[in-house]
Amino acid sequence: MRLREFRAYAWPWMMTLAAAGLWVMLPASALAQTGGDESMGGLPATSISPNGGEAPAPATTHHRSITRAPAVHHAPVTRASAAAVKAVPVEPGQGKLRLKEETWIYAQPSNKSAHIQKGEKGKFVMVTGSTHYFLRVKLKSGQDGYVLAAAVEMVAPADKLFMLTHNAPVLDAPNRWGKKVSEVHQGHAVHVVGIALNYMKIKMRSGLEGYIPSSALE
Repeated sequence: MRLREFRAYAWPWMMTLAAAGLWVMLPASALAQTGGDESMGGLPATSISPNGGEAPAPATTHHRSITRAPAVHHAPVTRASAAAVKAVPVEPGQGKLRLKEETWIYAQPSNKSAHIQKGEKGKFVMVTGSTHYFLRVKLKSGQDGYVLAAAVEMVAPADKLFMLTHNAPVLDAPNRWGKKVSEVHQGHAVHVVGIALNYMKIKMRSGLEGYIPSSALE
């Protein structure tokens, strides 16, 4: 009976001591699991060396070199390079023609080429040849220039009958680049209603008008 009484008396104290022992051990075990983290126990972090006491080799950081592409400088586009004009054949011709409107005289047979000077309405220009859309003119300075054919009074009025000495195509413009719209034959009379450089403007019985080379009447 005394043993049972002793156990009954001592058991609550043993439980109390056991609980106290666990409470004391908990911080130590927690520190062992965290490895002495500064945020937990205020202790500096430690490292474990491998066998032989050698410190672990420091981690190697690889730096990738970056090569910059060389700067590319683009040459500015100038108006002179953009206005390059291919060589255009010129059909010879002679005439003193009047400008019917104010227009530029260009360095080449293109309205994208450089301007030499401005031609005034009503002024005469000395024409020395023609291209498809331009007339070549001789300036007072002796320099050649080009003016739009549409800005010039190309046709001098006439009213005569001529006998054809050669077959000839009838063109829609007074130059060799004109489109053929009809044809006239040797030995037939043609009604000439105008003169344009080396071409005659004729009017056919059908009412169709066009241009034939002056050589067809010689």
